[in-house]
Amino acid sequence: MNESAVSLSPASAEFDYFLSYRRSDTPRIQPLLDALTKLGLRVWRDTAEIEDFSSIQRAIDHGLARSKTMLVWYSAAYPKSRACQWELTAAYIAAQAEGDPRRRILVINPEAASSHIHLPELLDQQYLLAPAADDPATVTAAARRISEALAAVNGPLGAIRALQMPRWLPAPATGSSRFVGRLAEMWRIHGQLLAGEAAMLTGSGGKPGLVQVRGSGGIGKSLLAEEYALRFGAAYPGGVFWLRAFGHADGGVELNPEQRAASRDTQLRDFAQYLGLDVRGLEAAAVNGRLHAFFAEQGQPFLWVVDDFPSTPGPEGLKPWLAPHALGRSLVTTRARRLDAVAHIELPQLDADEAFDLLTRAGQAEALPPNGPEEEAAAREICRQLGYHALAIDVAAGLVRRRGYQPFLDGLGRTEKDILDLAAELGEDLPNGHQRNIAATFLSSIELLDAAGLDILRLAAQLAAAPIPRQLLADCFAAADGLDQGEADDRTDLAIDQVLKHSLAEETAPGTVTIHTLIARTLRFRESDKARVSALRHAANVALNEKLPAVADIRRHGELEQWVVHARSMTAVVDDEQTAILLGWVARHDLERADFRVAGDGFGRQFEERRRLLGAEHPATLTSMNNLASTLWAQGDLAGARELEEKVRDARSRLLGAEHPDTLTSMNNLASTLWAQGDLAGARELEEKVRDARSRLLGAEHPDTLTSMNNLAGTLRAQGDLAGARELEEKVRDARSRLLGAEHPDTLTSMNNLAGTLRAQGDLAGARELEEKVRDARSRLLGAEHPATLTSMGNLASTLWAQGDLTGARELQEMVLDAHHRLLGVEHPDTLTSMNNLASTLRAQGDLAGARELQERGLEARRRLLGAEHPETSIIAWNYLLSLHQSASTEACLDIFRRDLAWLLSCDEETLGADQRSIAGKLREMQASGDLGDDASLDGPIDKMDA
Repeated sequence: MNESAVSLSPASAEFDYFLSYRRSDTPRIQPLLDALTKLGLRVWRDTAEIEDFSSIQRAIDHGLARSKTMLVWYSAAYPKSRACQWELTAAYIAAQAEGDPRRRILVINPEAASSHIHLPELLDQQYLLAPAADDPATVTAAARRISEALAAVNGPLGAIRALQMPRWLPAPATGSSRFVGRLAEMWRIHGQLLAGEAAMLTGSGGKPGLVQVRGSGGIGKSLLAEEYALRFGAAYPGGVFWLRAFGHADGGVELNPEQRAASRDTQLRDFAQYLGLDVRGLEAAAVNGRLHAFFAEQGQPFLWVVDDFPSTPGPEGLKPWLAPHALGRSLVTTRARRLDAVAHIELPQLDADEAFDLLTRAGQAEALPPNGPEEEAAAREICRQLGYHALAIDVAAGLVRRRGYQPFLDGLGRTEKDILDLAAELGEDLPNGHQRNIAATFLSSIELLDAAGLDILRLAAQLAAAPIPRQLLADCFAAADGLDQGEADDRTDLAIDQVLKHSLAEETAPGTVTIHTLIARTLRFRESDKARVSALRHAANVALNEKLPAVADIRRHGELEQWVVHARSMTAVVDDEQTAILLGWVARHDLERADFRVAGDGFGRQFEERRRLLGAEHPATLTSMNNLASTLWAQGDLAGARELEEKVRDARSRLLGAEHPDTLTSMNNLASTLWAQGDLAGARELEEKVRDARSRLLGAEHPDTLTSMNNLAGTLRAQGDLAGARELEEKVRDARSRLLGAEHPDTLTSMNNLAGTLRAQGDLAGARELEEKVRDARSRLLGAEHPATLTSMGNLASTLWAQGDLTGARELQEMVLDAHHRLLGVEHPDTLTSMNNLASTLRAQGDLAGARELQERGLEARRRLLGAEHPETSIIAWNYLLSLHQSASTEACLDIFRRDLAWLLSCDEETLGADQRSIAGKLREMQASGDLGDDASLDGPIDKMDA
């Protein structure tokens, strides 16, 4: 019910409770209200959810001022309501005047968590959990507890402190119904301005009465200050005084320091006249003195807002702009970061939900809620591309209502004209009369930069909307201008200092700087020095190409993450060979992380762009084709990989000669694919040719010759010629040990391969001895969790398994799986291989449930990441089938067979890998027997152990 105003004596109250709630929560709260009414409690509630200034103030005047207490139904939706937060603030200010605000405010939390409750004082045991609406007993108990908790409270809130808005000079403000979020910042402002009085609330200390709100143009600083003054106005009975500092032109006329000082003096004179002071003919200092005397006589705290303080204030600094008496609390909004000695609050961008709220509905008369998930996704992507910037989203909303979400999103991607310029020309005025033109808002700050500061923004316009490593900026300056390291570092530090002080960037982490996406966008559409932009882009390519070869070592991916994200952005368009090279390093990064599809897309793009730029048979183009083939191989597309590798081999043979090193490398790569397809004879033929050519041209002990011998040995082993494989592997090991040293990585690889052959020959003790040496050396030289060390541990586990030491094998496999999981991620191929290996050991130990759990997880991941027909998927499916069979899960066995393995029986064997051919043969045996449950037909799991 909406009540009319009545006259109250200080000791009386017409209502026991003022109910503050979201109207959408009415069904949840109604049973409790009914129970409170039965207890004789008088509750004031407003059934209309209107969030404009006058309706909110009317509810406070008519209901809150005449109620003893406030009952807050603090749901997750509550903090999103401007009216609810305004009511809560008013009650808090009044209750704080007599001591602990919790005496007059009781919070009911209907949610499982409490993170949505912003006031620390209301986050302890004082809040009540909401009773279940369908449980009358708990509802009644909650109503009694509420009644008892506040029974001792006497007198209305309005008798403690007047809840009306104070005078506001030069003109009252109404705020904006489109204001969203910023609750935490608003309470921090209040805590800092009343530091001593509000220390319990905020934990703040220091000198009270002065705080800066800092942030980039258009982020919402002025609107936050206005909303703070409106909501907390009752805390300042002396009034609210709004002083404009005109710190930035934003498309208008720029004021110099003298003009700005004159404007300030005029505004102070106007304040004095509004207050009835006679200041005719007085100098500025005398006017300030009259204001000081007035506030001293009044004896009431007042709020003094200095809006848009300049980045370069001039010699006077901040002091002349502050409140003329100690009772004044000065709130300063500024883009500058020069006043670090003054308490400050860095205003962040809106969070994703707040930005979405502002774009789609927040108090807008012509709101356009998204229609379905596709429109919602488009709306959220608009917010993301606008960097969750308040002004940009507010400006965009008008055009979105005319065009729709997806058309506006499409417009954001166009490069010929900035759609935000069109949006700025449409729609209603913005809060505070703010400049609608986004570019003008930023350009007024950008124009204060020198060449180095401007260059950082130009680089940001080329790079990703992500933190930029300081070293990348320094490397770009060095490459662009031929600077040495010291000169580049000096230029970088000075430039970063500039953009930070003008709030055009944020130092999001030590050693990085982030330029907001809209600032970079402004530069892209309004840059006049195209030659400088081109030079900086080339310099960024050079710097990234020098850094990213390190992606070949997956251990360094963490330190390279911020570099890779910028390289990925730089390669969105490839128009020169430097960018094509960079695209290859990004693809190599993805390949090392086993993101094969993305890597394949990258190498495929590199191949197409090089073919366009350099020609189909240029050496660099053929290298890209070879890299693409490797990625197809990893994805299980052996036929596609073979086709490309044959083309590369033929082209190199024709252009470079049959025995050119690049031709021989192509033959070696093709041999690996033939091996994987099961064509061991074809693989052996190529490997022997490569071995013989390299031995003749390079020498019998050249590293490339030894690599060829190693590859040939692997094929001989697969063909069953274990003696031949062992002979080659021993030669390679001995040569590498003599030439490179006993613990050189290549020597250790040779020992590892020889151990595999010894294991296959049944010499398990010999294999174990070698594997333990390799494991120990790699652990000591490379670290206990280096990928090569983990491979050694996996191989040793295989030998222990073969020796019957399942406990020892399991211990090692669990260590490997844990390290792979932690270092590479839960779905990296090495992690999935480790899971499969451990599952085989669990199965051998009789832990069928543990084996099935790992195999099921691994199979689902392989299907999704590599596809149902990848050889690795087939191996996991086969092993899972065996575990299900051993568990007598016949129906589940049939399901896996039909879904993952039956297709093998209809394939041409030439298209299958060796492991898949083996699985198909066993399936045919099972099919012929007519019994999936025939244990004798199952030869045991195919254990894909580490290579």
